[in-house]
Amino acid sequence: MKFNLLLFAALLPLYCFGQHALVGDPTYNKTVPRLIFMKHNESSSPLLNTKISPAEFEGRLSIKETNISVTYKRNEKVGSTVGNYAQLTVPPSRLMDFHLIYGYNYKVFIDEATAAKGLRFSIVLTPNDKVESKNLGSHVLQNGKVVTKKINPKSFEISQNDTILTIDIAASNLTAGSYLTFNAQVSSGNFGEIGPFWIENPAYIDYVSFNMPEIFLYDLVAQDVALELVSQEKRPYELLHFKRDKEGTIDKFKIDSYNYKWMINPKSNEGGFKFKLTEVLFPEKRDIGITPPELLML
Repeated sequence: MKFNLLLFAALLPLYCFGQHALVGDPTYNKTVPRLIFMKHNESSSPLLNTKISPAEFEGRLSIKETNISVTYKRNEKVGSTVGNYAQLTVPPSRLMDFHLIYGYNYKVFIDEATAAKGLRFSIVLTPNDKVESKNLGSHVLQNGKVVTKKINPKSFEISQNDTILTIDIAASNLTAGSYLTFNAQVSSGNFGEIGPFWIENPAYIDYVSFNMPEIFLYDLVAQDVALELVSQEKRPYELLHFKRDKEGTIDKFKIDSYNYKWMINPKSNEGGFKFKLTEVLFPEKRDIGITPPELLML
């Protein structure tokens, strides 16, 4: 089992000598070890159903859904350095990080024309975005049941730079009458602007799901596109309150997170939209392990 090296370094003397020098030190602070053990990782994303059902083969519809959410978890530099005893006496100001997560989910019905020419997905990136995962699957209907087949990695090409991620699937890997699913997850620190998003393929039914804790306020900016509200709900989102005392007291508390889902109806092929950050409202009198200036420096 993978064990945090900083915590191991801090506890090793206790087992070797029966006494931990730092524990006896009046400057010793338990905040970082407690945070490591908590493994706090909060996401504003609802559970998404990306499976193909037998009924979808009757509709033969192609769907793209972009899911935008926010994660809140320990800063990767906290507890990552062997022998960094400074963090065990004076915890760093920035203990936590927020990350924007873009989930791109495609369900594409493969008709005769697509099976003959191949298929391409294009995802717009901003500098320093990180592609966390990408998965391709092919699905056919056999005897009333959906059967998923693995796709040979050699049958598709992936290219990426600072502005776009492109996936090309060769025609030889596509079967008319089947479904192809593609899911990619991208993390970003650019909270100032989400998007822009353009109409990738007018043949797709296009959705966007916007799942945002109430501390981030955005304006929707749309051009030649109408967004039809499909659903909305309010969900709890759990943050941490660091007391920064010697005992490393960390309290949990909840704020509201708002989830909206829209269907995108383009008025032209040039239609697009984006979300612009207007205000950051961090909880008052609560240290959540990151400040607004630190957030905007991500």
